[in-house]
Amino acid sequence: MGLLETTELFNRKDVPQEIKEKFQEVKRYTSHLEARLSMLSAENKRLGTAIKEQRRSKQSIEDRLSVNSKSGLLNHLKLNQDMVRILDEVKDKVSTNRFGVLIIKLDHNFDIVNKTLEPSMSEWIIYKIGDRLQGYVDKNGSVYHTRDDEFIIVYNGIKNTLRIESIADEIHKEVRKSHIFSGYHISVGCNIGISLFPEHGLKKRTLLHNADIALGYAREQRSVYQIFTEELRDQVVEKMELQNYIIKALEAQAITEINKQFELFYQPIIRVNQNKSGQTVITDIYGETLIRWNHPTKGAINPDKFIPVAEETGLIIPIGNWVLYTATKQMKQWEKDMGTPIYVSINLSPVQFANANFVSSIERTMQSRKIEPRYIRFEITESCVMEDPAESIKKIEQLRSTGVAFSIDDFGKGYSSLNYLRHFPVNTLKIDKSFVNNICSNQFDQVIVRAIFALAKELNFEVVVEGIETKEQFNYLYAQGCTLFQGYLFSKPKNPADFIEFYQTNKFSEVLG
Repeated sequence: MGLLETTELFNRKDVPQEIKEKFQEVKRYTSHLEARLSMLSAENKRLGTAIKEQRRSKQSIEDRLSVNSKSGLLNHLKLNQDMVRILDEVKDKVSTNRFGVLIIKLDHNFDIVNKTLEPSMSEWIIYKIGDRLQGYVDKNGSVYHTRDDEFIIVYNGIKNTLRIESIADEIHKEVRKSHIFSGYHISVGCNIGISLFPEHGLKKRTLLHNADIALGYAREQRSVYQIFTEELRDQVVEKMELQNYIIKALEAQAITEINKQFELFYQPIIRVNQNKSGQTVITDIYGETLIRWNHPTKGAINPDKFIPVAEETGLIIPIGNWVLYTATKQMKQWEKDMGTPIYVSINLSPVQFANANFVSSIERTMQSRKIEPRYIRFEITESCVMEDPAESIKKIEQLRSTGVAFSIDDFGKGYSSLNYLRHFPVNTLKIDKSFVNNICSNQFDQVIVRAIFALAKELNFEVVVEGIETKEQFNYLYAQGCTLFQGYLFSKPKNPADFIEFYQTNKFSEVLG
């Protein structure tokens, strides 16, 4: 029976009024339910639309957070997510699922572009490099743009080491391709650090860390790429240990002078000339400071090992200050004991020389020690002054005005920029040992050394020749007009007491007599 028929039935006169009212009540309730149901249906539809929109918005935010805005490539957040997922997928199939992690860092050419040209230029280069890498990798992996000058590739299906080496070479070629922009032809190189799964790690952090270690070595050696090895890890660990040792040694040095780990040795530099009798004699002796480190458990640690580490970490600054402090203290003691000052040469690290407080620190030390500046000679390398020639000249002139002398160490080994050399306010050129080793037999070395002597004479520089180990070397160089010598033929580096004994015994004595 339909609703219409039911309504007609309850409208009849013979139906009791009470039943009619009940029916009307049910009818109203039914209408209310239908309206409510319609409203709920509309609300449900609206909620469904809102949920879909929220999901789309969330995905859009996640997509934006996962993409580098400059290159359009996936960024470090997505790299972390993807590597976790990949490693989870292959954890039970380690032997059959090999892949490589390649960290690609752009070289100094990109830094130059970044600093000297419009921002749009560097952004265009980044975009093009990212596009090339993406095109090269294609379906074999993923490319991530993690920093301005750094990309990371996760490359699948690496069957052997030769394959990853080939991939690294190809990537380097892709990056090196010239970029043409507003008439500029720009080429940017790169270094690549590589780690392999599973050989070099089973976890994301380990693989990325090991690839970064390899990258650091590649940049240090200026090689296109480097695959991680355990030996590289050992080198990094050794550097970290040396950093800690240096810090602890400096702390111990600051606390007490007893059992100090660092000490200064002095290698004699002799000046020779003929006396009235025609004999070749030592007319003066200077000392070059050389730092030595006697570690309480490691023993003697070679400066060639710990100085580069100290420079990398900036710890060379307090070490350099300690050297200056200790050397000037020793100079005052010698002057007190002997009644005459001794000239001392002090080596400066490029990091120390570049420090903003360098000049003021030197001036304060000399004033507190009451040292006559003319008895101090600072030795700096060519690379040190060529890092920023204008600033270097300014600093040298500031200290020269107080009376301090400067010497260019290892001359001929670095830049040897004659254009800048004539502007550098230095007193001495110190010829690198590499030109001395075969000076008696190598005509090329002979020509170079004679040219340096001639240049020094024209520019009014003195010349010190280091690394003298044989009489033949000394005789040849003395015949060329050299009067300042340093090397094992005369003396190895000595502690302060032995240096003074050498000074007193050999000054005014016949050379090699």
